Amino acid sequence: MMSNLLNKYNTFYFIASSLATLTLLTSLALINVPSSLILALAVLSVLAFMILYKIIIDTSKVEKKFAHKERELTQEKHNLYEEERKFGQKIETERKSFLKEKNLWRRN
Repeated sequence: MMSNLLNKYNTFYFIASSLATLTLLTSLALINVPSSLILALAVLSVLAFMILYKIIIDTSKVEKKFAHKERELTQEKHNLYEEERKFGQKIETERKSFLKEKNLWRRN
């Protein structure tokens, strides 16, 4: 999980949630701030972290699906190349057979 936290795609969300937390801590340090503002900032901080966590989880799921699909496509590409190679060999065999028969007909 920690390796996904510092992913370049999550940087914006990481910074936003850190700023929300910093704002909350700053407001707690100030005595003249109304408690309703402190509560609102606390909710904002928690919400920012929840959104960050969801985005990180969703990103990792998408990355896994993408990697799986990429492996499938690579295997399919390999299979197509193999079929193409076999088909090319078959065509070459048929061409040689045809040329042999053609030469036999010319001799007769």
